[in-house]
Order: sequence, then structure tokens, then C-alpha cells
Amino acid sequence: MKNYNAFQNRALGNPSAIAIKTDAKEITYEALDLLINLISNQLESKGISHGEIVGVYMNPGISYIATILAINKSGAVFMPMEPSLPIKRLSLILNKVFPRVIITDKGLFGELDRKLTSENIERYSNVMLVDVLNHQTTWFDAKEGRESYSSATPNDESNSCYLFYTSGSTGEPKAIEGTVDGLDHFIKWEIAEFNITENTKIPLLAPLSFDVSLRDIFVPLYAGGTVLIPDADLKYKVSEFINWISINNINHIHMVPSFFRLVTSELKLNNLLESTPWTVNNILLAGEPLFYSDVSAWRECEGSDTNLVNLYGPSETSLAKLFFRIGDSTGKDKEIVPLGRPIPGSHIMIIKNGSECRSGEIGEIFIQTGYRSKGYYGDKELTDAKFVITNSSGEFGDIVFKTGDLAKTTDDGLIQFVGRQDNMIKINGNRVELQELEGALSAYKPIEQAIVTVINNNQFEPELALYYVAEYEIDIAQLKQYLSEILPAYMFPSYFIKLQAIPLNFNGKVDRKALPQPPKQVDNSLFAPCEGEVECLIESIWKDVLKLDSVGRDTSFFTIGGSSLKAIQIISRIQKEFHVLIKLAHFFAKPMIKDLAMHVNKTPVQ
Repeated sequence: MKNYNAFQNRALGNPSAIAIKTDAKEITYEALDLLINLISNQLESKGISHGEIVGVYMNPGISYIATILAINKSGAVFMPMEPSLPIKRLSLILNKVFPRVIITDKGLFGELDRKLTSENIERYSNVMLVDVLNHQTTWFDAKEGRESYSSATPNDESNSCYLFYTSGSTGEPKAIEGTVDGLDHFIKWEIAEFNITENTKIPLLAPLSFDVSLRDIFVPLYAGGTVLIPDADLKYKVSEFINWISINNINHIHMVPSFFRLVTSELKLNNLLESTPWTVNNILLAGEPLFYSDVSAWRECEGSDTNLVNLYGPSETSLAKLFFRIGDSTGKDKEIVPLGRPIPGSHIMIIKNGSECRSGEIGEIFIQTGYRSKGYYGDKELTDAKFVITNSSGEFGDIVFKTGDLAKTTDDGLIQFVGRQDNMIKINGNRVELQELEGALSAYKPIEQAIVTVINNNQFEPELALYYVAEYEIDIAQLKQYLSEILPAYMFPSYFIKLQAIPLNFNGKVDRKALPQPPKQVDNSLFAPCEGEVECLIESIWKDVLKLDSVGRDTSFFTIGGSSLKAIQIISRIQKEFHVLIKLAHFFAKPMIKDLAMHVNKTPVQ
């Protein structure tokens, strides 16, 4: 209840202030509080009690934010379930967690019902529909005679608050169980550190299935500011996104470095700052390594008026636990920006072979904090393995989290990221466990054996390469369709490489170092030339984004190094060139130049 109370204090102090603003509507603190109470009262009427899990099947919007605050007020635990989740992944989550109630809205109920039915998931007896426009809630198909529960009890600082799913090394996603106090600690720190006030405007950019979305929501609402929610397609129109930032006077942003690079590139390419006032005071970057080349590129187009801050912290320790104000700090282009120093209430150790490392010595990052998560929901074995008891306690508690990240301490006391000691990487800020992807690919019948590795290109953006053994050639489009049903798009490989056999070392283990590098350029003679002006313009965009000399009109994007981030770049460029928006799902379903050109020709100009 602590998180809701912070919001309620602002609602009582300035009820007419705008709490949330979308392109279509806005809602005041007073009206949002009324909606929260409406949903919370309905939850209590169904006996939803302290610690019970409530699924939230919604897109970003006023309904979603009101719902998670209402769940928080009731003492229950919210679990975001984005409608864009592949159906098999949604099924896996629901069969593992069994939320007591699922809350959705009228526009999504039919879709949710079809998904539950198609996966033979027992129909949930309690599904709540939230209607923001008419300020109503409706219970659908609630069974009579359901077991009676006591009324909700107030949350306290040790209670669970949320469940977020992330990629798992066992081949299945794992749920991290966050706490009220862990969320509250980070939000209050960010507000104090960056002087967040009622004049602060923060956009909700992170996916709802990503725990950092909580920063975008709770930081402004704790401080009496405003959450700005962009149109779902805006991130594919980078120049329009930049204009949206300016029009809405947004002044504080959380962003992953890969998207930061897209914004920087667009600003430089079109000199947008000459015509668009830049209102942002702080950009907080997290989720993947940030390089000094990113900082230099930003300074070239914007100067030093915006504060750039690097954040670090796994979901298991409740959002960020290290930060570094970059300021006028400099380094070589390929050098990673330091993670910095711990925020108050956190202690960092660099450990190697059970002992703390000296300055400059590489070891694993251990985080000790009293504001950590409870670990992995329903997986005590994994929790005990990653959260270990230490001899020291005091203000940081007696448990440390083993991050799996490698780092060293610099001479001036900063923590410097080096890499990972396992097969987990970050793609566009999202965790990807290579074992989970390998497991999904190995289950595909035409593939006899699958190995996935990481390819680091010269844009510092890691990409995934699939090496596989199969008796016959595989239809990549069919494989992509299979993957789209079980995995999010950011986990799709960019390269598909067929081998006669997977190389092994002397011990009989996979020799990843012996795997061939993906070809930088396919034989030009294999490419069919573009036909017509639209195809040729799209071909030019592909060559520029993919850094290739030539591509074919009928060549799949995913056989020549395509990735979800590069797809976003291409979609943005096509939208700018033709004033036609291509959905990412359509791009993945029809990943050839000839298909994209056909879509452009058939779609009315926006």
C-alpha cells in the first residue's frame, strides 16, 4: 500500500493536476484516484487478499496504470501480461502462476478469451473488465459458490508487489517477485537525486513486461508530475517521436542505449535540433552497455545541456543499484561507460574465487541490499543459488545477489562493466538466455541440433546467430512463424547458418570459437534486382541500415543480418520516405523488399 499512499498524497494535495496524458485523453489525479478506488473496491468484493496474484492483460494506458495501483492498494500482487506476448509464452506463464483474477478491458477481452480457449487453459472464473471512458468495471462469468476469502489487508514494506517474467536459462521464462519496499526505495532515490517535481513529465517508453516500466510510471506519480503515454507506433517514427517529446515538454526520460542511438542518429541526420526545441534535462540510460561513442555522438548534436546518466541493476535487486553521472567524462569510442557507484542502501562487491578483488582485478558483481526482490517465484532452488547468505549484514542485510556480470573497480573507485560469465545477454534492453532460445529451436522438428551465439557488430549492438544441423534446407519463413508463437521478437536470430556438424572440442563439448563467422555479404549474383521505384527506394534503405553492398527483392531480411532493432530503423525510414507505417508484426511476416513495396503501394498515405 506504500506505493499507492505516495500517489494518494499527491492526489489530495493537487487533485486537478494532470496525472496521465495520452494522445487521445488525459486524467487528473483526483479522477485517477476515483478509478483506482473503483477497481480496488471490486477486488475486495471478490475477496482478493493480501499477497494474491492478479494478472493484468492490457496495453499501456490509463486503465493499466489505474489497475496496477488498485492492485497495490488492495495488498495483492500485479503481474503484467502484454497482449503482444506470443500465445505459447502466455500459456506457459498462466499455467505456472495461476493468477486469482485477470483484469483486462473491453477491447481485449475477446482476444484474451480466444487465447485461453485455443491453449486449452481452464477459463478463469473471475475476469474483470475496466471501462475508463464510462468509469465502470464489470465482472465476466464469475462462478457462484466460489470459496470465500477475507477482506484485503494493507501491504507492508516486506510484502510482494509485482511479478515480472524474464528469459530463463532452463529453457522456460522465470518470474521475479518484487517487493513494495524495493520499488519504493528506488523511486524515492531517483526523485531526490534528480530533483523530480510536480513539473516533471516522463514518457512511458518501456514495455509493460519489463520491470523498468515501473520507473516511467511511479517516479512522476510519486512526485505529482505527469506520465506521458505515446501512441503505440510512435517508436517506429523516430523523427516524429523527437517532435512528440518537444511538443509535450518532456523533461526526464528513461531509455535503453540502442534506442538512444536511433534518436541520436535521427537528430544528427536531419539537424532536428535546429527546428525542434529540446526540452529534456535528464536522460537515464540502462539495460545494456553504453559506449563512449554514444556519448560523443550525442554531444556532437546536442552539446552538454542534457544530463546523461548510466544506470545499472538487475531486476532481482529492484531496479537500478549503481549510477554514473557522465558529465564531461571521456573515454575511447569502444570503451564502455562506467556503471558508477552504488545508490544509498546498496553495497557492491567484486568477487573472484570467494574473495573480494583488488582494484583493476576482474570478478563477478555481488549486490548486497535490503531492498532486493524475493527471488524467483515458485523456484526456491534457483533463488537459493543466486541469493546467498553472507557473514556481513548491518544496513545492507545479510543476503547478496550474484549477478553473473563481470566487472572491475577503477583507480577512482568506479565500477567498470566487463561482460558476462554465462550465456545471458541483453538485446534492446531485454534479457535473453541463449539456452532458452536453443531449447525452442531444438524443439523444431526439421532441426537436428541448434547452437546460438552472439555476434557483436560495429554498432555495438549484439545480434544472435543460429547455427543448425538439418538433413534438408529449412524454410526460414516457416521457422520464424514457429518462433513467433513461443518467443518475443527480440529473441529472434539475425543469422541462420546451416552446418554439416556442430564443432566439438577435445572434451566433446561445443567449441563455440570454431563456429564460422556469419557472411558479411552474400554472393551478389544470387540477388534478384529491384523492380520499380518503390522497391528500389526500399532496397536503398535496406542496404544503408544493414551495411550491405546489395540485397535482393526476394531475399529474406532474416537471412542477411536482420534484427528487431534494424527492422525498427527500416520501418522508421520507410514511414518517413513514403508516409506509410508498416507494423513490426507485418514486417516479420513479410520480410522481403517486394512484399514491403506491395504494402506501401496498397496503403493510403497518412
